[in-house]
Amino acid sequence: MTREPPETDDTWTVAARRVDGPLGELVTGLVAVHADLRRPRSMLAVPTGATVVHVHFGGDARHPSDVGTSLLSGIRGEPARRDVAGPFVGVFALLTPLGALELTCGQAMQGQADCIGLDAVIGGQGSRGLSQAAQADAGLHESLDRVGRWLESWLLRRRAMPPAALRTARACAELMRDGCGSIESVATNYAITRRQLERDMRRWMNTTPKGFSHAVRLQHACRLAGRGHKLSEVAAGAGYADQAHMTREFRRLTQMTPGEFTRLPPTPLSIAFGRADAGGRPYA
Repeated sequence: MTREPPETDDTWTVAARRVDGPLGELVTGLVAVHADLRRPRSMLAVPTGATVVHVHFGGDARHPSDVGTSLLSGIRGEPARRDVAGPFVGVFALLTPLGALELTCGQAMQGQADCIGLDAVIGGQGSRGLSQAAQADAGLHESLDRVGRWLESWLLRRRAMPPAALRTARACAELMRDGCGSIESVATNYAITRRQLERDMRRWMNTTPKGFSHAVRLQHACRLAGRGHKLSEVAAGAGYADQAHMTREFRRLTQMTPGEFTRLPPTPLSIAFGRADAGGRPYA
């Protein structure tokens, strides 16, 4: 658990965990947040390679609203400011590309908005089931336990998928393992052209290989910087051509230079997501 310093007059309580075992191929981490904010706060969401499932409840942890709002946020290519206010409880699951496909039963996502209602993708019954699992009345850790069990029951059914969708998820996983890798080499590994990989990723992930690689590389750079590496070392380790290249990409994806972004004071939310995402920083 992590609490924000009391001088802010805001209270944050968070719980986070990495996911392993059979579910770990589909979900990288889980985060639960209870925030009591005295005034509206602006948070910056930056690109990441994860698809995020988010259940939001108004009210405090002991007396939340009965029905949560369940949302699905896809892989974005640019930063987004989000304003949050009032007491709320939020539960997040970070899905791998294969996990996102299993969640949506292999539906094509091309043309979808960056953030959509989960019921539009998995139906009202499934969305309500996740909302009930995410209720934090027994505490944030219990909420994460229940959400983990719901995800296991939903994702590990291993429904039949279009071969092109599974190929796309595996190609994304390869790009995530090696953010410095060539898109052409990944396409070649699956006996398709780069153009075909671009079509597949637009259809199934609503992004492009280039956009996905940029998001993965950004988060890899954040992890390296979080371990104390110099910016020149971060640029080389994350696969940028040079430090100037990294600076341009950070400005585009975070609206800040690498130094400005990595020196931002950690927040309870960024700390929690860092734990769930092995040191990544999708929120600032």
